[in-house]
Amino acid sequence: MSRPLVILLALAAVTIGAFWQVGSLGFVSYDDTSYVLMQPMVNQGLREAAFYWAWTATHGANWHPLTSLSHMLDCTLFGTAPEPMHWENLLWHVVNAGLVFWVWRRLTSATWPSAFVAALFALHPLRVESVAWISERKDVLSTALWLLTILAYLRWVEQPQPRRYALVALGTALALLSKPMTVTLPFTLLLLDFWPLRRWPERKWSALLWEKIPLFALVVVACALTVIVQHAEGAGNFGEKVTFPMRIGNAFVSYARYLGKMVWPAELSIFYPHPGWWPWWAIAGAVLLFAAISALAWRERERRPWLAFGWCWYLGTLVPVIGLMQVGAQSMADRYTYVSLLGISTMLAWAGAEAVGRRPAWRVPLTAFAAVALA
Repeated sequence: MSRPLVILLALAAVTIGAFWQVGSLGFVSYDDTSYVLMQPMVNQGLREAAFYWAWTATHGANWHPLTSLSHMLDCTLFGTAPEPMHWENLLWHVVNAGLVFWVWRRLTSATWPSAFVAALFALHPLRVESVAWISERKDVLSTALWLLTILAYLRWVEQPQPRRYALVALGTALALLSKPMTVTLPFTLLLLDFWPLRRWPERKWSALLWEKIPLFALVVVACALTVIVQHAEGAGNFGEKVTFPMRIGNAFVSYARYLGKMVWPAELSIFYPHPGWWPWWAIAGAVLLFAAISALAWRERERRPWLAFGWCWYLGTLVPVIGLMQVGAQSMADRYTYVSLLGISTMLAWAGAEAVGRRPAWRVPLTAFAAVALA
């Protein structure tokens, strides 16, 4: 049996083991009612009227017809029993963990760093909200489509053909139809052009950007629809009470808090209320941390491009939900890190690989540390 296959099977086993208890959980009163239980267009299953509703109406203050259809299919197959819906979320998460490993390994040819990124993605406590909450089907579904789109993009880069580009565009469209937060997907493809694909500086940024214009056109449409839907549903009402300087301050603090919760995932919550103004020292500390890591990534962009890649991935994929356009009364949310922290995991994995390459004697202690961290 090949090493990659063994790693994929091990990833699946430990992920299912870590999340096994979701199969005995029920619904929660936060969003599950509007997504499934109390929504007749969903809980009565797939039918013509429901299919039309999924494409023409809002669902949970969002427009994500593919996710809505996914919930309808569940109700067709299982009724309103929550257990199978939880198992399906877990299945999508297992698939995503495998895809993270496969995509990162295809991009970099580095097996063990890719395995660490995938394992950290699979097992981190910040994943609980995305996996164990039926309403977050949009998270696990859209991420699977995101990762498949990256694979399609890699095949197109290897052999540019119209039909291969059509698959990239289709994957982008399907991801956007699953969750609006995937509007940053084309930007992550640009990051891949920097590292590890190294298409830049061989090709100009303008050329790399131009070839993705159709994808950005899809993003513009998705952004416009999302803004219209959320304002129509009143989801942006709280944001009117939060001034733009407050939003900027919260954005910097949230970036720092997400990093803190990745390192030490304590005091997790389904809801983190927006405080309005953060203390000046909290904002100043977050800005200094932001500036220091950004300066390091920029300085090392040629010798250690994975630093700039990971940091830009983290910052960029959080932009739609970092609070610059405040939707809801939360300051941050664990589910927003589902894709975003892949960037930080990449920085850690490749830093470890570089350390082992320079000092082979560190292999055993770093491997042991990684194993303990995952455990």
